[in-house]
Amino acid sequence: MLYIPRDLLDEALPHPMRLHGLSPDNACAGLLGEHLAALLQMLPSATPQETAGLAQATVSLVAASLATCPKNAQGARPAIESVLLRRARKHVEQHLREEALSAAMLCAHLRISRSTLYRLFGPLGGVSQYIKERRLARIHELLSGASERPQIARLAEDHGFKSAAHFSKAFREQFGYSAREVPRHGTAPVVAGAHSLDRWLGALCH
Repeated sequence: MLYIPRDLLDEALPHPMRLHGLSPDNACAGLLGEHLAALLQMLPSATPQETAGLAQATVSLVAASLATCPKNAQGARPAIESVLLRRARKHVEQHLREEALSAAMLCAHLRISRSTLYRLFGPLGGVSQYIKERRLARIHELLSGASERPQIARLAEDHGFKSAAHFSKAFREQFGYSAREVPRHGTAPVVAGAHSLDRWLGALCH
């Protein structure tokens, strides 16, 4: 159950006592549900500063869900974009092998504009960069976890790399060694996208 102090809700909504529940057709209500589910996972490890930022974003999203107006929607933008980014990242993970995985696919799936998508992925290095990093990370995972080493060229092609030279260069840039040098059953590598995500979460909480 979510408890919000009355004074915080009074600041976000002009007449909170006149509002009674959420319509199931309310788009913000669905985003709110996903946001609250994510909070359960994020809060245990959040710093006091991050917790304060997340609390404010949550209040704004609740306000936008209860009373749709430009002011409320603007205040809820960080929380809304947090949910949209999680949806986008999940879609990327589910379609890493699809050649059609692109900004256009994500825009169609999320029903958002390219400018909004680019803003979401800005702190992560951009849409194309994020997709490339995740594909490389998946290939690394498959190479390190297989009892018999898969054919590297086939894996690269299956994950959208049509040029062997481009794949080899990108893989070395991301991990510091070639695909043939991946240790088997090793620990998961730290990739650039992980640090970028930390920066994005930091921006959300300010």
